[in-house]
Amino acid sequence: MLTMIVMLTLYGFTDNSPHNSAVIAKPVVHEIATEDVGDYEHPITMASSSHFAFGTKFYIPRLQKYAVIEDRCGACERDTKTGKVRLDLFVGPSSLPIDRVALRKCQFALTSNQEPVIINPDAGLLVSETRLC
Repeated sequence: MLTMIVMLTLYGFTDNSPHNSAVIAKPVVHEIATEDVGDYEHPITMASSSHFAFGTKFYIPRLQKYAVIEDRCGACERDTKTGKVRLDLFVGPSSLPIDRVALRKCQFALTSNQEPVIINPDAGLLVSETRLC
């Protein structure tokens, strides 16, 4: 297991590309973007730059959640070119109806510029049963 510090941002159904969708670039665990349970077998969909391969798993200790790379992120690609590492975690419902204001507040509240994450974590780490958004 390797720990690294990243910028952690969050995206949801309303700001995904294409807009108002749960489409993901490379289904690995899920067919569509999902917050799921966040445990090892049911990780949250995550987007990143092409620096990380599809299927790479992460564990986010602060959130006590596992995530898997299944999508790409334009801002993540731009940040990689400047030496920053950004991961973008999918949160909230995967379809309408959605409380857009509540979702945005949740996304901003969970965003972190200095987030330790574990790359390729072992199974069995502590998982919070609480949904993020």
